[in-house]
Amino acid sequence: MEKMRFKDKQHIDAIANYYLGEPLVLLQSIFEEAGQTEVYDRLVAVCEQVEPIAKTYDIPLIISCFMVIMTDAGLCFDEIAYDKILKQYDYEREFKIKLPEFEKANKYFLHGRISELMCNQMFSVGTDEVLRAISYHETLFPDIEHSNYEKMIFIADKLVPKFSNSSHVEIVKRGLAISINTAIKDYLEWYIENAETLGEKIHPYIPQVLEQYRDYSRTN
Repeated sequence: MEKMRFKDKQHIDAIANYYLGEPLVLLQSIFEEAGQTEVYDRLVAVCEQVEPIAKTYDIPLIISCFMVIMTDAGLCFDEIAYDKILKQYDYEREFKIKLPEFEKANKYFLHGRISELMCNQMFSVGTDEVLRAISYHETLFPDIEHSNYEKMIFIADKLVPKFSNSSHVEIVKRGLAISINTAIKDYLEWYIENAETLGEKIHPYIPQVLEQYRDYSRTN
């Protein structure tokens, strides 16, 4: 199917609508309308991986799956619309953060922020740990203590292949058998080592977060 992705004003304005009803049903329809069914199908696979982690932290599965599906909702919009969306909804003022120059130059990394904004505007979710888990599901945010929500969403996403080289899945599984902190550390080390071969960019947050988890994994 052609990668349609939303970029027109009608869809951008629709982010401002607050939706009642079943969020997962609405999200599925958004992915389908945007021609992003492959992305949605991968997220369903991530939901299967998140279930045992959610049980460990006593987080309801419905909330966990909602967060998983939200992580990549921003991919339903074309990257050319990202700047317009972030400006229209005054993202930096709303979330009290200055966007990194790296993300402005590498717009793929903005999709989590678009997802965060959609979650906040469309479903009136204002809980910081939920929004951070969605926004920083690719990198985590450095120099803070991460909540169980953030760790869970970050690592569940890495338990499903997402690159041409999927060896990270087994690495994460082995790390998770020790602790979730070890799994995060092991994934970040794998990513930095393989990014060039994969044709991926290394977000400046990633080395910073890795140093945190190298420290954590020594005691957890």
